[in-house]
Order: sequence, then C-alpha cells, then structure tokens
Amino acid sequence: MGRYAHRKGYPLESVEVKTSYDVGFDRVDGPMHSRAYLSQFRCEVELKGPLTAQQFEELKWIADNCPMGNTLRRSAPIDQRVTLVSGKSSPERKVD
Repeated sequence: MGRYAHRKGYPLESVEVKTSYDVGFDRVDGPMHSRAYLSQFRCEVELKGPLTAQQFEELKWIADNCPMGNTLRRSAPIDQRVTLVSGKSSPERKVD
C-alpha cells in the first residue's frame, strides 16, 4: 500500500496495521478430544496523511484486495476496518 501511494504521489505519511484472531475448537475423537482452528481474523489499518476522499478509497481498495488478506480469507473470515487520520497539513478527521 505504501509503495502504491508513493508511486501515485499520494501524501501518505504512515500506515499502522493491528491484527488479532479468535481461536475455535472442534470436538474430535482421539486422545486430544478437540482440535483448535482460527475462527476469525481482525485487521485494523490506520492511514495517516492529508489524503483526498478518492485517494483514501483507492488505498482502502488496495487493503481489501491484498494478497495476504486473500490468502487468510480462504481459512477464516476477516473483519477489516480501514480508517484515515489526517496529517499535519489538514484538520483532524476520521473516515471509515
């Protein structure tokens, strides 16, 4: 995402990504009696910079279609939120 923004000349100052996951358990026969699996991922992406609404939407699309996210979605759903925190040159705002 950062390379895309740089290539396009977008004023993206930073990207912060926080991830977490939930573990589920299935009952199975055998000595362990249960099997653990990843039941859901959560991903919060915070973009910082004086981006326009169009630039933000493009970067949000990039986040929604990243190869890593697409791979993880094959095993469990991802609850993803992308927010914009404006940079030094414009007033503070958050966009979901």
